[in-house]
Parts: sequence; C-alpha cells; structure tokens
Amino acid sequence: MTDTETQELIGALRAADAVRYGEFELSHGGTSDYYVDKYRFETDPRALRLIAEAFAGRLRDTDATLAGVALGAVPLTAATALELDRSYVIARKEQKGYGTGNRIEGAVASGEEVIVLEDIATTGQSAVDAVQALRETDATVSRVFVVVDREEGAEELLAEHDIALESLVTASQLLAEEWRDDESADGSRGPSVGTRSELGCRRPLRQVLEPLASGIRRQRRWVCSTRPPASRQWVRPRGPSGTTRRSQDRLGGKTQTARTAQLR
Repeated sequence: MTDTETQELIGALRAADAVRYGEFELSHGGTSDYYVDKYRFETDPRALRLIAEAFAGRLRDTDATLAGVALGAVPLTAATALELDRSYVIARKEQKGYGTGNRIEGAVASGEEVIVLEDIATTGQSAVDAVQALRETDATVSRVFVVVDREEGAEELLAEHDIALESLVTASQLLAEEWRDDESADGSRGPSVGTRSELGCRRPLRQVLEPLASGIRRQRRWVCSTRPPASRQWVRPRGPSGTTRRSQDRLGGKTQTARTAQLR
C-alpha cells in the first residue's frame, strides 16, 4: 500500500467509528485503553471495500486459496475473494458438533497453498489456531494477513510457528493518526487541554504511545464529552473513575454532564 492508501484506510476506520477509547477487556483476558471494533469497519461499505482492495493488491501475485477466521474475518475474506475472483474457505474456532462436523468449511486440496485473513491481531493465538487446523488438512500455510496489528506479540508468536504476519495498518499508525500533540501559541506542548473533533477527544501523542510501548497501565483519568460539537473541550477530572463530572460547553455556555473513562 502507498502512504496515501494507508491514510485513506485509516480515515475509513476512523469514520466508521471503529477506534474507541476507554477501558476494555480483550479476548485474551488483558485490558486496554483503546479498542478497535472490527464489526464497525466490517459492516461499513467504504471501509470493507478499501480493506478488500488492499488485501487483493497484496495477493494478486499468488494463486493461494483464502481462508477467513470465523467470525470476524469472514466478510473480509468474502469481499477479497470477490475482488480476486477466487475461492475461499472458513476456519472455525472449533469443530461444530452437528451436520458435517467440519472445522474447515469449504474445499481444500492436499498440499494446496492457503493464506489466512484476520481482522485484528493481538496475541496472534486465533490465527495460529486457524493455521494449525488448516495444516491438519494437509494445506500449506505460511502467511497471515491482518487489517490491524495491535503490536502486542502476534508477529513473534506466529514466527514461532513459521508463519509470517503482514498487516495493512499497525496500532502505532492508527493511534498516531487519531491523536496529535497540541501546540500552544509559544510553540510549547500543552497536554492538559485539547479539543474534541468529530472523530473523538484528542490528547498528546506521547501520552498514548508511551504506555503502549512500556506496558505500564495508565493512572491518569480524563473526562471526554460524550456528544459533539467539535469545540467541546476535555479536562482532567478530580473524581474517581466511573463517576460523572460537569464539563463546560464552550459554545453555548451550558453545563453538560460528561462521562469519565479511566485510561490504563
């Protein structure tokens, strides 16, 4: 993908409201101060089309069959298969207990090359499970493509199983586009106050990326307006997480109630 195409895809993910901030429990049991909602971008026609085109652009140099990890990657794989006019299979998370009892839905020949498509890669375990299930059918699998790599160990885990991970967007890119440092008139960085755009609250980039890189849970609490307009401002609250604070609407001069979210 070119830089322009990457920026366009990131813009589509943001426009689909797929990037959310707060405190979220992830599928592997950990917590995160941001969440990429795959169902938001998979059900958005523009985002889905851009993802399919990006995947197809990388896969045109191979005749490999596509495999989508159920449930989230199935619409992505179907859209990409249509773009390439190619068949695909579905890798279930577990063997179903009725009907054919298949773990892999669709036809895969022995020795056939298969490339797995995923939505979000966190630890990479679901992709590894899908690859192992496909390898049990004697398929040849060595590559996994993902829309967003959260950069939390998936690449390393897949490498241990001789699988290469390729992402359309990384968490660093996605967060760098979502947040920007605010500069005061004298050019200094101002971390305490930012404005809310139509895409969400903004705060300094370093405050987002540093905790992700170090793995340290954030202890600061912030209040973000739960509604537009664009000029709504956010401030650091003094109350405990989960309580509400009064935030001043800069446009109308009215006081609105805003919800606090603890970022860790």
